[in-house]
Amino acid sequence: TTNSFTSGAVPAVAMNNKGQYVEVHRTSNIFGSSLWWSTGTIDTVHNTIHPYSAYEEGSLWGSVTPSITLSNASVIAAAYQSDSDTTTCKVGKIESNQVVLINTSTFTGSHPAIAFNPGGGLIVVYFNSQMTLCYRLGQLHNNNTTVQWEGECTVGQTPLGTSNFNVTVTLSVAYTSDAIIIVYPGGDYLTSITANWEPGSITWGTPAPFDEGITPRVSANDQLAVAVHKSENFSDVYYTVCL
Repeated sequence: TTNSFTSGAVPAVAMNNKGQYVEVHRTSNIFGSSLWWSTGTIDTVHNTIHPYSAYEEGSLWGSVTPSITLSNASVIAAAYQSDSDTTTCKVGKIESNQVVLINTSTFTGSHPAIAFNPGGGLIVVYFNSQMTLCYRLGQLHNNNTTVQWEGECTVGQTPLGTSNFNVTVTLSVAYTSDAIIIVYPGGDYLTSITANWEPGSITWGTPAPFDEGITPRVSANDQLAVAVHKSENFSDVYYTVCL
């Protein structure tokens, strides 16, 4: 079912097992850059959503799509590009059917993506000023109100061959119980790189090109991963399933 519930640009959405969702998008004002956050519940009987509230906070640079994730404890984590070389991460919660943003962290980087791991920790991936793929791990503290971010680590990949970096490059990241999956444009092909992970240990594998295209997104569980992306030349949208 497809329905309209607001106006805006470059939206991102996440949901949890409790039937809650959180959504963030840039204002529809072509002269504005503010971010709007909303939440509600998912009605699986009528295949619709019940929006509750909208909240304005933050500013998006350009048209780089934000990234957002939502835990089963109703904790929100989001990452977005707030300046030409600045990544902003916000942590908050859904409380009384409203988005409450509590903590803000910033560091140098662009095109970020963020995800929770099954233990409640965070990973944010982004490109540094040399356009090298990097990541930081974070742990929530003080009843999920603050984040302690570790130092920057390098995956070592770069998005080669992109003619319009700020528009066509999109990072996406997903966790399973024992793996991290990142997809990104890696030259003429979209590329995925996977790491085996457990608390305190991450071992990255070899990058693997898998299709032509731009603006990929990936989601995964312990059985499979699904990536979607736009054609590099046309308006078609494709998907790839990996077991």
